[in-house]
Amino acid sequence: MKSELVAVVYAFYSATIVINIVVAAMQYWTERGRAKKLVMIYWVSILMMSVANGAFREIGFPMALVAATGTVISQALLGSVLAEVVEVPIDMRPPLLQFLGTVAGAGVLARLGAPFVIYESVLVVGCVSPYPYVALRCLRSRKPPMTTVEKMFFGTALLMTLHYFDYPYFRPRPELYLVGSGIAFALFHILSILMPMMVVEHTLRQRNAQLEVEVQRRANQLTSAEERLWEAKKLASLGRMAGGVAHELNTPLSIIALHADHVRADAEHGRLTRERIFSHVSGIHQVIERISKITEVLRRLAREGAGVYRRIDLRLVLDERLAGYAAQTEEAGIAFTRHLETGPWPVLGDPTELSLLVAHLLDNAIDAVAHLEQKWIRVTGARRDAELELAVEDSGSIPAEVAARIMEPFFTTKPIGQGSGLGLSISKAIAESHGGTLFLDQASATTRLVLRLPVAAKE
Repeated sequence: MKSELVAVVYAFYSATIVINIVVAAMQYWTERGRAKKLVMIYWVSILMMSVANGAFREIGFPMALVAATGTVISQALLGSVLAEVVEVPIDMRPPLLQFLGTVAGAGVLARLGAPFVIYESVLVVGCVSPYPYVALRCLRSRKPPMTTVEKMFFGTALLMTLHYFDYPYFRPRPELYLVGSGIAFALFHILSILMPMMVVEHTLRQRNAQLEVEVQRRANQLTSAEERLWEAKKLASLGRMAGGVAHELNTPLSIIALHADHVRADAEHGRLTRERIFSHVSGIHQVIERISKITEVLRRLAREGAGVYRRIDLRLVLDERLAGYAAQTEEAGIAFTRHLETGPWPVLGDPTELSLLVAHLLDNAIDAVAHLEQKWIRVTGARRDAELELAVEDSGSIPAEVAARIMEPFFTTKPIGQGSGLGLSISKAIAESHGGTLFLDQASATTRLVLRLPVAAKE
């Protein structure tokens, strides 16, 4: 009766292992990976060991050697699964060499007539060694802490390793062998649950790592593309600047060349009088002054040799500058209003540069409304906490495609010869050199340029 019960338990035990093989094979087929492959091979080795162990009816060294060989293979695979999921490289040669040593020792003991429990115990020591060896290495080398599932697997596999030590005593006794098979079945059942969970965790970690690498790669590509785009924009701006400089300088240079041609023609025809020489020299001098103004504008744009800033009252600078524009706008039929908050506006800066900045804003506003039916310009200013805000608003409007480029050097919508396109770019450079900002208020329905400067700390 006991032998029949053992056969039933053994058949049920083997069927469970077969189910685990099928499940592991399906997982491996769905998405192949080394960890899933090791799990599948592990259950196949367990089945082969179970079948081989059940085929021996007589207790002896051949049966012990077959059981030990199957056990060392399954333990090595169990350790390989753990090492794979925790990503620790393992060299299996030391425990396998130890197993061969115990096989030799157990063979000698069997030849000398030692009982089964003695030489089988020696074999068990050797055949179970791969998993403890791997587990110890994983504990020492694992950098991130183990997950809960990995810890449960680690403990269950260790219990399975300890369970093999009862085999030399339980195997010759059918009543105890039934208990041992029940313990093994329970542990294998737990492992069959933990292994897929652990492998899924490992797969998710790998995917996350791949996603991080891919995201970083894409981010690097975007950064590289942005850098190339920025370089292209800089080259385009440089091209526009070069074109603007060429346009601004070609006209005065042509005038100089024309004066030179006249001087040569007068000399050839004997008309080179003192008065004509002075006339040509005066014309050339005026053109040189024009070129000097252009180069001065470029120098300011590049901010070469900026002076040392001092504490000034911006309100006084504004009052002086705005007073001159009141009469100019009145003559042009432009309604000019100003609303500036009273009190001092202390800033660290150069009054000449800041006055030039305001002049550029007002000149642009006057030019913008000159052809409109409704002509008005409004200047407002106030102190806001640690900033001073000055706004120059006019009745005109700027298209979106133009608004994106109005601060670019040499960009202008004025007719040829009426604007260099440097006013706002210089103003923006001056604002930034004073630690402030100059921008177009996109929320305003009309053209509104806003200057913000930091308030100077008290001395």
